Amino acid sequence: ERLRKKKFELRESFLGEARALGKLRPTTNRERSEAARVAQVFDADVDENSGLFYIAQEFVDGVTLADVLKTRWNSLSRRKQELLMRNVVKSVRYAHDRGVPHGDISLSNFLVEDSLNARLVDFGMSSLGIPSSILYLAPELIGGGNRSFESDAWSLGVVLYRMTYGKFPFRLERASAGDHDAAKSSLDDVVKTAEEYAELCSKVREDRPVGMSDDFFSKIFGNFIWGLLEKDPEKRCSVRKSLWYVRDERLLGGYAAGVVASVSIASVIAWAFLRPLPELSSLSLPPGK
Repeated sequence: ERLRKKKFELRESFLGEARALGKLRPTTNRERSEAARVAQVFDADVDENSGLFYIAQEFVDGVTLADVLKTRWNSLSRRKQELLMRNVVKSVRYAHDRGVPHGDISLSNFLVEDSLNARLVDFGMSSLGIPSSILYLAPELIGGGNRSFESDAWSLGVVLYRMTYGKFPFRLERASAGDHDAAKSSLDDVVKTAEEYAELCSKVREDRPVGMSDDFFSKIFGNFIWGLLEKDPEKRCSVRKSLWYVRDERLLGGYAAGVVASVSIASVIAWAFLRPLPELSSLSLPPGK
């Protein structure tokens, strides 16, 4: 009876999340180009005969962000790196603007097209109960808890930190960057023992990630990533409400000399007064190595 109840709850959770994915579909011509930031879900159901869950998702001709970091990242110009990072952020924002949290953001759930457009994929998979890799898991989800917009923000912060700094903010020293990048879920995680899992849980809950240098991207963008990696979900930076400035590549791109200096005073003032979150400018980056 308990197993039957569990199956029913899992089925209802899956179908409920599948219905919510309809919000991602564009409703106007203006939304069609923005809708290309996610892989659209066409159908999702449970086969009554076999009991199998299925999702019919739009085909995306691209490679995972993990593959890009492994094979192409260092050969991209800084401006193209900025473009890709901006597109990663916008894909999450597209979903959040429509009231749909993803629940399982990772390097493997972004597919990058030749144009460097990043498509967020595999919506609805978190409802199947497969735990995410501990590398992306927000502190409040360790040991339980519901996935949310706030936990998505944390996972996005982990992805952006990896792209900017070349490493995960919380990691195992024995494992390579490639081993960490390949982790998709708890089924193929970089963690191999209970001791390693406990070690990473402790780091996620208690440690502060090493600060990032300002000489590659702007301090504003660094503080944004730092805000995403806030331990307290109530104080964490909101993907939906704090990213209008991502549209301005001068603010995202942070050449130490030139680009940041060229940002208009009006843009800086607007950013400072219009963001609805706790003062990001007061969040100082921890000292780098």
